[in-house]
Amino acid sequence: SATANTTLQELNMQEVVFDGDMTGLLADCSAITIINMPHIDYSGDLRASANPNCMIYVPEGTIAQSTMDLTNIVSGDQSMGAIKIDDAHPFHIARAFNVSENTVSYTRTFVGAGADGGWQTINLPFDVTSISEDNGAYQVDNMRPVTPEQSGDFWLKGHTGSTETEVNFGNTDLLLAHTPYMIAFPGKYWGNVFPDNWSVVFEGTSAEFDITKASTVTSDYYHYKGNYDNLIDDDTNASYYILNSEENQFVKASSQKLKPFYSYFVDKVSTQSNKVSALSIGDGTGGTTGFIPLNNNQEQTYAIEGSKGEIIVYINDDSEITVYDINGNTLYKKIVSEGVEKIKLPQGFYIVNNNKVIVH
Repeated sequence: SATANTTLQELNMQEVVFDGDMTGLLADCSAITIINMPHIDYSGDLRASANPNCMIYVPEGTIAQSTMDLTNIVSGDQSMGAIKIDDAHPFHIARAFNVSENTVSYTRTFVGAGADGGWQTINLPFDVTSISEDNGAYQVDNMRPVTPEQSGDFWLKGHTGSTETEVNFGNTDLLLAHTPYMIAFPGKYWGNVFPDNWSVVFEGTSAEFDITKASTVTSDYYHYKGNYDNLIDDDTNASYYILNSEENQFVKASSQKLKPFYSYFVDKVSTQSNKVSALSIGDGTGGTTGFIPLNNNQEQTYAIEGSKGEIIVYINDDSEITVYDINGNTLYKKIVSEGVEKIKLPQGFYIVNNNKVIVH
C-alpha cells in the first residue's frame, strides 16, 4: 500500500486493475512525483491529498473520461491537459514531454526585495506570456519587468558577462524558454502598495519539459546554467555557485541542493586554484546590480500621491522635484512652486526624490 508513505517518489501501477473511486489512494504521499499508469479509466481524484505536482504518465493514445481532470497527465510525449507546477512541492521530469495545445503555469513565492538583497534565479521550459500575483496582494493583471525603455512592476535581468570575482547582469523585458535569469519583486521598502510576500504565476501556451533543454549562457570566467532537475552538489570541490540566503551574491556550493527551475553558475576553469568562495553581482560597468539608492535625509516640503496615469505632488514651498524610474533614469526634473503638480506617467513604480510611488 502507498498510503501514508511520505517518502514515496515513484509509483508503477501499470499492472494494477482499477475498480471504483481512487480518491485518497495516495493520501499523505507528499513526495510522490511520478505515477506510471496503464490507463486513466477510473473515478475520483487519484492525487487527492498527495503531491499536486505529481505527473501521471499513460500510454500514447489513451482516451480519458470526459469528466476527468487531465491536469498534469501525459500521454506518450504530449500533455493531455494543462500543466500546473508550483515551487512548494517536489517535481521531477521522469521522461520528456511537450505541451502544445494546452496552457502551462508555474507558481513561486517571492519575498519582497529591500534595498539590495532579494534576487532569485529562474529558468522555465516555456516562453512566459503572462505574469500575475496569485493572492490579490498586487492587482495588476499582467505585470511587466522594468527596463530603461519602460516602467514596470518587477526586475528581470539576464547574464551579460563575468570576471574572476563578479558575474554581471543587465535588464531584459522577455522571459524566454530554457534561459536562466535573475528576478526580484519589490517589498514594502519600495512602498506600502507592495506585499511582503508575492505568490507569482508565470504562464505560457506551449512548453518542452526536457532536462536536456536547460541551456547555458557562457561568459569569460563563469557559465550561467539553467536547471530542470533536482541538482545535488555532493562534491566539496565542485564548482557550483548558487545564490546565498541573503539573495545578493552567488556562493560556492558544497553538499547543497537546487530545485528545478532555479539557475546556478559553474566555473569555466575547473581547477581548484581558480575557484573563489563568492561571486558579487555587477552590472558590467563597475556598479552593483541592485536597486536605486535612496536619499532619506532630504527635508521634505511636499506630499506625494500615486494615482491612475499620474503622480500628484502637493507642494507647500518651492521645491525641486525629480522623478526616477526604478533603474535610476531621470524622467522629470523641475523646481516647482507652491501648489499642485501633476506628472503624467505610465503604470509602474517610481522614485520621487526619496519617496516610492506607484502609478496605477
